[in-house]
Amino acid sequence: MKRIRRRFGLIFTLLIMFSSLATIILTWMVSHDIIFSRKDYRILYFGYALKDLALFIIALLAVVVLIIALTKRTATPILDLSKAAKEITAGNFDIEVEESGRKDELGDLAKQFNIMIRELRSNEYLKKDFISNVSHEFKTPLAIINGYGKLLTEQGISDRERVEYAGLIVQESSRLSALTANILRLSRLGSDELSIRHCAYSLDEQIRQTILLLEPKWQEKNLTFQLHLPPTLYMGDKELISEIWLNLLDNAIKFSPKNGLIDISLIDTQYAYQIYLRDQGPGMDKETIKHIFEQFYQGDTSHKKDGTGLGLSIAKKVAELHGGTIDCSSKPKKGCTFTVCLKKYGK
Repeated sequence: MKRIRRRFGLIFTLLIMFSSLATIILTWMVSHDIIFSRKDYRILYFGYALKDLALFIIALLAVVVLIIALTKRTATPILDLSKAAKEITAGNFDIEVEESGRKDELGDLAKQFNIMIRELRSNEYLKKDFISNVSHEFKTPLAIINGYGKLLTEQGISDRERVEYAGLIVQESSRLSALTANILRLSRLGSDELSIRHCAYSLDEQIRQTILLLEPKWQEKNLTFQLHLPPTLYMGDKELISEIWLNLLDNAIKFSPKNGLIDISLIDTQYAYQIYLRDQGPGMDKETIKHIFEQFYQGDTSHKKDGTGLGLSIAKKVAELHGGTIDCSSKPKKGCTFTVCLKKYGK
C-alpha cells in the first residue's frame, strides 16, 4: 500500500510540475510579446485548456484507481474477519484469517483475531477432553456398582460373598462421591464469581491440623513425619488453602512405602512463604512430571483406584489464585518433592 501511495504521489507531482511549467511559459510569452497575433494566442490558449483537461482526466482516473485499490485492500480483510466470526458463532474453531504480513491496524486486528481463535480452539478441545474424561471416570465405578448390585440379588451366594460385594459397592460409591466433589471444586475455582476471602491465620498450624485429619491413612502405613514449621501468620483464604495440604499430603501418604518418612519444611522469604513436602515414594520420570497437574492424569496406574486424578489440579489452581505456584521435582525411585510458593499478601 505504501508503494501504491508513493507511485500516485510521484504522478501527481509530475502533473503539477508540468502544469505549472506550462503556465509559466505561457505567461512569459505573453509578457514578452512573443505572441504576435490573436491566432497564436488562441492556439496556445486551447493547448493550455487541453492540457488542463487531460490533467484533470488523468487525476480523476488516478483517484478512482486509488479508491478502488484502497477499498479492496481494506474491505477484503474486514470481509474475511466477518466470515471467520460467523464460522466461530457456528462452532467451527478450525479456521484462521489471512494476515498477509500487514503491519497496519488491520494486520494487528487479524493477528489478535487468530490468537483469540487459537485460545477458543484450545478451550474447546479442553472442554471436550474434560467431558470425555469425566464420562470415563464415572463409567468404571458405575459399572462395578451395577455388576455387584446384580450379584447381590442372586440367590445362593454366601454371607462372606455378600459382605465382600457390599464392601466393593461402598468403595466405588465413595470414589464416585469424591470424584463429584472434586469436579465441583474445580468448577468453583474456575468461576469468575469466586471471591478470595483473605484472613490472617496460622499457616503452620493449618498444616499440622491437616496431618492429624489424615492420621488414619498414615497410621495404617506406620509413616513418620519430620516437621520444620516455624510459627507463620499468613493472609489468605483459609478454606481454599487447606485444599493444597489435603491433596499434597494425601498424595504423599498414598505413594509412600510402609514405615516411610514424610518431611515438611516451611521457609519465610522476603516476598513469599515456601513450603517443601518430600516423600520416599517411587518417584516419577520427567515425562510424568510434565503432566501431573493436568486434570485426570494419573502417572502410576497401580494407584488409579485410590484417586480421581484431580487433586493436584485443584491444589495448583488454589495456589495460582493466591498468586503462588506449585512445582514438583523427582527422579524414579528417589521420591518426590513438591514446592509450594505462596506470595505474601500485598507483596
